[in-house]
Amino acid sequence: MTRRQRTETLVRGPSSLAAQLAAQVRSYHKVQIIQAPEEGMVMTTIRESARESLFHLGEVLVTEARVTVDGILGLGLVRQSDPELALDLACIDAAYNAHSPLVEAWEDPLQAGWQALQDHDLRTFAQVLATKVTFDSMDRMLP
Repeated sequence: MTRRQRTETLVRGPSSLAAQLAAQVRSYHKVQIIQAPEEGMVMTTIRESARESLFHLGEVLVTEARVTVDGILGLGLVRQSDPELALDLACIDAAYNAHSPLVEAWEDPLQAGWQALQDHDLRTFAQVLATKVTFDSMDRMLP
């Protein structure tokens, strides 16, 4: 599982999962808060497909936290104001960066959470596709 998949699972999945994993880190390792959760703004930039140029869409509110686990840095960054989740993500990230023995036991619940998200996204995509209009078929009906 990649870091991106793990983070997406923890952010989009049940909030209890991130809280449980972070609690394990706090009970097993020495966790030191380097930067308490703090809100900030991040510029969202996208690539405009027609001209292949960058476009600044706007700013997004984020919450960021930094911790160390046994001296190894971890970062938690989430959209909106969610200081608990940002701190939990920082603890989990630091545990992975520190190669904690805890992370091996996390693979199954994280993988199950990732698969549940993928299944949910496929169902949502199928619902959206069901409402799609095909204009090609309408051309065939014209005289």
